[in-house]
Amino acid sequence: MNFKHILLAVQLCLTAITAVAMPQCDFSPQPFQQINQPNIEHRLRCGIDWEPTVGANVYSHSPYVYLISTAFDISLCEDKNNPVCQSNALVMRSSDTRGKSFGKESLPCDGVCVNDVLLRYPKLLRYAHNLQRREGKKVERNLFQYDPSIFVCNDKKETVLLTYLLGYIPGVVFQKSDNHGKTWSSPLPLGLTDHLLQTGGTDKPTIVANKSCSDIYVAFDGEDGNYISTSHNHGLTFSDPVRTSPVVLPGDNYHDWFSTNGVVDASGNVYFSQTLNNEINSEDTTLAIVSSSDKGLSWQTSYLGKVLFPKRCEPSAKCSVGYLTPQVVIGAAGESTAIAYTMTNKRGGNKKLYFQLNWKTLTLKEGVVLNDKGDSNFPMIVGGPKPCEYQVTWMDNRNALQNEFSNGPFNTYLKKTLDCGLTWSKEILLSNRLNATSVKYKNALGYKLPYGDYSGLAVNAYDDVFAIWGEGDTIASNTGDTWFVRP
Repeated sequence: MNFKHILLAVQLCLTAITAVAMPQCDFSPQPFQQINQPNIEHRLRCGIDWEPTVGANVYSHSPYVYLISTAFDISLCEDKNNPVCQSNALVMRSSDTRGKSFGKESLPCDGVCVNDVLLRYPKLLRYAHNLQRREGKKVERNLFQYDPSIFVCNDKKETVLLTYLLGYIPGVVFQKSDNHGKTWSSPLPLGLTDHLLQTGGTDKPTIVANKSCSDIYVAFDGEDGNYISTSHNHGLTFSDPVRTSPVVLPGDNYHDWFSTNGVVDASGNVYFSQTLNNEINSEDTTLAIVSSSDKGLSWQTSYLGKVLFPKRCEPSAKCSVGYLTPQVVIGAAGESTAIAYTMTNKRGGNKKLYFQLNWKTLTLKEGVVLNDKGDSNFPMIVGGPKPCEYQVTWMDNRNALQNEFSNGPFNTYLKKTLDCGLTWSKEILLSNRLNATSVKYKNALGYKLPYGDYSGLAVNAYDDVFAIWGEGDTIASNTGDTWFVRP
């Protein structure tokens, strides 16, 4: 959740929520159990959701799939005497049928879980109060849950790793489950250095690991740059975070380095995609890949280049200036790694979607164009299970009236390659519930706005693909949903 001023505005609207009646689903039953049309998009749940993620085991033939999203309509604030208030929570639904059916909703961390964190780390409240006095943020009663990132291990228990944002303080936390999400370990905060706590906490985590999850890496955003914390004992303990980006100077807090995604390749090399985002000024954006070849002992940054500032959202969408910023993502398949990214060749213009295999030696302009229709946003890439196999998803507004703004309707699409990008499949329309006109933000041409600033994509060893994303009305509203498809 890297656009903090927008998110705080959303949060202020939601902190007063106690019990909210669930909206009625207009189509998919709630909770959907059997997906009779696997290639048709479905709502994750009947609520108010955004910024989801999906996880599956790409290494061995496992039937499990995990969907996690931020739910705004679930509140743990009913007890006003409780010093902790979660005005929203992460919701998970899992499948043991390769995504053909799903169980009921569950919470990886409920109110008891959050209280346990503060009992084990009492200094967190002290820092939260200091931050409240300095910036007027009601941190101690606003322990929201945002930005889930998931990884599924190929160990005996198929352990599931989860990181997310538990307020800005304690910030990024880590949990794991060894029984397919039925129960979870207590959250382990990863940003508890005095420096990070004093400067306002952490934001926007991304988790990756090697095949067995003996080596785990979590990248996240601090107020003065991007940090990475590592574990080499299956997540029992983590190192102090190491800053891997240039220092963001005081007073420049709206220039955030954040990781869009990451991967560990077959040789154990670690990669995180990075974007230098500007939330206020219409400045150019820097795309980069941070990597380590020695299990996190040292980190190197490969600057891919600066890209021109693109179109902005239309004013009625109430986005921050940098909401539709260019992004880069990275994937691995066999011995190869590849990137997908968006950029414009004209300041204030539409962004195209590119793919590049030899990203270490080529420039951004030498990438293969995957989409040049409309304004491409929020790419995601996943590799495998076959060598040289990559899936790429994105959102664009090709059906919109093209003007100075990047306005809706948008749609979500997928393309696939089996030969490291030499040839590509025809694009697949994923947001294909075109009869969903009873939802405020949808019509026959698409949805009004991407709801949240990233999406999720996973593939399993059966070569099943799972895509998840948010569709909504405006960023400052509470009208939006998470949508899922198994194309």
